[in-house]
Amino acid sequence: MAKRKTFYIIDGHSQIFRAYYAPAAFRNRGQGLGAAFIFARMLLKLIEKGKPDAIVCTLDTRGDTFRHRLYPEYKANRGPMPEDLAEQMPNIEKLVRAMNIPIVAVEGYEADDCIGTLARQGAEAGYEVRLVSRDKDLKQLLTEHVLFYDADDGSTFGPDELKIDIGLTPEQFVDYLTLVGDTSDNIPGASGIGPKKAQALLAEYGSLDNVLKHADQIKQPKMREALIEFRKQAPLSHKLVTIVTDVPMPLAAKDLAYTPFSREQFLPVLHDLGFRSIAKELGWEFADGGALKQAAAPATSTAAPIPKRGQRELFGGNDSTEAGEKRYTLVNTAKAFDALLKDLRKQKRISFDTETTSLDALKAELVGMSFSWKAGEASYIALKGPAGSKLCDVDNVVASLTPLLEDPAVEKVGQNLKYDILVLKKYGIDFRGTSFDTMIAAYLTDNTRQEIGLDQLAHELLGYDCIPITKLIGTDKKTQISMAEVPLQDICEYASEDADIALRLSQVLAPELEKLGLTSLSRDLEMPLVEVLAHMENVGIAIDTPYLEELSKDFEKRLTNIERECYVAAGHEFTINSPKQLGTVIFDELGLQPPGARKTKGGARSTAVDVLEELAPLHPLPRLVLDYRHLSKLKSTYIDALPTLADKEGRVHTSFRQAVSTGRLASNDPNVQNIPIRTEEGRKIRRAFIAPEGQRLIVADYSQIELRILASLCGDPMLKKAFSEGRDIHRAVAAEVNGVKEKDVDDAMRSHVKAIHFGILYGQSAFGLSKALGIGRGEAQAFIDRYFERFPKVREFIDTVHSDAKKNGFVTTMLGRRRTIPGLHDRNMMRQSAALRQAFNTVVQGSAADLIKTAMLRIHRAIRDKGLPFKLLIQVHDELLLESSAKDAKKAAEFLKSEMEHALKLDVPLVVDVGIGQNWLDAKG
Repeated sequence: MAKRKTFYIIDGHSQIFRAYYAPAAFRNRGQGLGAAFIFARMLLKLIEKGKPDAIVCTLDTRGDTFRHRLYPEYKANRGPMPEDLAEQMPNIEKLVRAMNIPIVAVEGYEADDCIGTLARQGAEAGYEVRLVSRDKDLKQLLTEHVLFYDADDGSTFGPDELKIDIGLTPEQFVDYLTLVGDTSDNIPGASGIGPKKAQALLAEYGSLDNVLKHADQIKQPKMREALIEFRKQAPLSHKLVTIVTDVPMPLAAKDLAYTPFSREQFLPVLHDLGFRSIAKELGWEFADGGALKQAAAPATSTAAPIPKRGQRELFGGNDSTEAGEKRYTLVNTAKAFDALLKDLRKQKRISFDTETTSLDALKAELVGMSFSWKAGEASYIALKGPAGSKLCDVDNVVASLTPLLEDPAVEKVGQNLKYDILVLKKYGIDFRGTSFDTMIAAYLTDNTRQEIGLDQLAHELLGYDCIPITKLIGTDKKTQISMAEVPLQDICEYASEDADIALRLSQVLAPELEKLGLTSLSRDLEMPLVEVLAHMENVGIAIDTPYLEELSKDFEKRLTNIERECYVAAGHEFTINSPKQLGTVIFDELGLQPPGARKTKGGARSTAVDVLEELAPLHPLPRLVLDYRHLSKLKSTYIDALPTLADKEGRVHTSFRQAVSTGRLASNDPNVQNIPIRTEEGRKIRRAFIAPEGQRLIVADYSQIELRILASLCGDPMLKKAFSEGRDIHRAVAAEVNGVKEKDVDDAMRSHVKAIHFGILYGQSAFGLSKALGIGRGEAQAFIDRYFERFPKVREFIDTVHSDAKKNGFVTTMLGRRRTIPGLHDRNMMRQSAALRQAFNTVVQGSAADLIKTAMLRIHRAIRDKGLPFKLLIQVHDELLLESSAKDAKKAAEFLKSEMEHALKLDVPLVVDVGIGQNWLDAKG
């Protein structure tokens, strides 16, 4: 029997909305082209992987359909298409047609009806029909030859999967939709009949007709009454949810055979929209001056070549190297190295990369180094290799390259340069001149990128697939070889490619930074900060291992005691860390039930922290479990883990991550940012971080920095005056809000203002404030209203941030850091509100991140340039730790305070609190 051809039916609006809400669609691509860009990529991927024999894209028409005539309230709840998406639709349609994909839309019918009709026709014509959609309503169309198709992974979903998923056939699915109704389309269902009940009824009675016929026999009174009442509504609801399969179509399935699109028809559209990276993936490029030219497609071909992994060519560069041509040189003799060194010394800008024996920079040894200064050309210096390999002398190479690598006047380009800098420190090289880190640039230009590795960036921005490392060392972790065992020619090509690609990426990303107004932030702060973080990680901070061993024993005893108390409270022993067993005890045996109890994704009842917090006043067990979890996490994450992370000198070296969307630094191994400071147990952990004998820790942190930034950004005169006069800001504001003198402000008034300040910074609602203060929601709202009446500039600033965020899709900090915020136009108001809170929080917290990073850079440079005997150790939110000798501790504290308070100029004074101590806890005070 001949194999059936494949016919893809694209549910246009479903997939376009999916593209619109994809995080990557929020990238700045000119005048609102994010959804068009993502949708175009999806179609190209579909064509490449799906290999369609026939294809069509269905769209809704703008007018009413027969369903509106049947039921005027149909889709009455639906809002209009987001304005910025509606503006993209003409470009989207232009892209679809340029790909030779027909568009079908029929007046009076919905796209679903066109899909149903085409699916029926396609199956009858002998096609395997694939529905490119995630619309649940289309499940009624599924047959042996009509399946859902996931364009992401190529998987399918048919009648068998539907049966496994909800126990129904496609024929029953229409009845299911009728029973449950559809709130988004405003289609009434049977009152109180949700998905589970509908599934159970249809499983028992087979069809909707049978369910309604036997409604009088249903035992549950409410369900019986609801079904009897629904008998009148059922025929209309059934008609509304049923997809029509006999729409008079302008094109039949047999007329939709796919013909590959040509360069001549598609490239001009890509050029008009500025989709350069898509063009490159197809083997084309835009020439300078706006003209179009073909880069790599065969001259005899007119159809667009769909890119295959490993077959894309490189484009870009500023030299005469032909597109796709690569000249990679192995340097493994003294003569070859001397020749390379001579060329390197002439360069003012080089791309650099290391190959090593380990992913841990502090343990890694050099295997080789690669350099590039012209796109398409690179050299690899071999320092280690398989037995018998001819290699360069490590000591000679290091000594010869040190002046170059330490010269700040020679600009260095690379990917994740912090790693390379740390490796070189082991060889006595104090790397300087970090000019362009492609990983940092990629993060700055688009915080929504899920991947910012070199391979992913090359694929996305250059249309090029790098050599996977597994090709060199193997895929099985048990049998993987070291990079030092890879044949020299293989590692030469791999390492040279890394340096070459980083250089080419810098040539793509630098203009993007300029276009987005991020050049200054990148050049003056983020790129130089790479060296600062490498220095801090290399220095590390000492820990008190004997103290931690004793603390571990103490926590173990406390955990054992809490465990016993849990068993007593429950009435028997159970596994505390098992959500299922804990749920059985709490919900079934103790009968506890929080308001709005929910289940986890797996179906188990949630025993998350917020649920246990709600249950804590009702019974001792939830609070005991919370205490147990808190102690257990601290013990495993810090108390027991820290000694295992320490080096021979007893110092731990946390790893800082810059590429975090908020702009704040993150850390791991250990995560110093998450050590709790408001609990006694957390403070005990801080006590474990110490200064060596004869040394001291100096701890400095900004006082109320986020409120000061808010006052400076919003320009409220009273807030600015209170900060400038050094007054207690919470007490000063409480006096204004309550209409009393500051001396008459009581603790409750001050506490309320402090809570509302926290609420402003973190987007807390009246409900959240009422819970925090233990007052009614109305009282909380009245207090919020009084606050904004007295401080209208704060309200105006919040509203401005929100409106700008909705207009632009992103927010910026005081130094211009940009963060794209998904969900600002979400139809779900809860998600939209969360996005708006995130937008405002980013402006304030991101500006605080700008400030602390600027301070770190100032401090590092002052220590280095003045030869000061201090060491910058770690950063935690608004706090910095310095190490100095005991005799220089006061001088170090004065230095740290001064540098932090003068890091940036605000409209209010910056105030820094400083402490000195033998350990972090004592220094913090």
